[in-house]
Amino acid sequence: NTLRLGLRNNVQTKRDGEVDTLLNWNLFTDWHLRTRPDQETFADLFSDIDFQPREWLTLTSETRYDIEAGVFSVADHRMILAPDDQWSLSLGHRYIRASPLLGVGHNLILASYYYWLNENWGFNVRETFEGRDGVFQEQSYSIYRDFRSWVGSLTLRLRDNRVSADDFTVGFTFSSKAMPRLPLGTDRDTPSYLISNR
Repeated sequence: NTLRLGLRNNVQTKRDGEVDTLLNWNLFTDWHLRTRPDQETFADLFSDIDFQPREWLTLTSETRYDIEAGVFSVADHRMILAPDDQWSLSLGHRYIRASPLLGVGHNLILASYYYWLNENWGFNVRETFEGRDGVFQEQSYSIYRDFRSWVGSLTLRLRDNRVSADDFTVGFTFSSKAMPRLPLGTDRDTPSYLISNR
């Protein structure tokens, strides 16, 4: 009963003699052919943009626009600096409008720093700050050890749950380089995957 309407734009360029994607934009919405009483004819309008003007700079934007109300429900923007394989820095802002569907809403500032000390050791620091009330909502610290064929990581995470006791998590992951559990760079950009059971 739903038809997804979308438009994907890919703008490519040549860098160092190879084709590279400069802009990837996906715009879509769902058309409900047979609406339920709680549905509108069209769902929210979603936009996902990845823009890489330089090899070392990536700008991302994910938005969700409520067509009926004429407001943004979600706006997530991020900048990632990765000049080489040794370090990367990510800064972002995530806005979630309070609604019955999305909950109490958020106004988050996100920062992540990843650094390889040498060929064997690396670490990642990730902070999530809630701008509405000035609380560090989540802090995550990971250390990595390269064992040539394997990579081990130890992650400590502290989460302020607001309505219940704070959550403190310790996670240890051991992954084969030949058959990694996660795609390359996933744990760098999202270290919470190291302690989830997905």
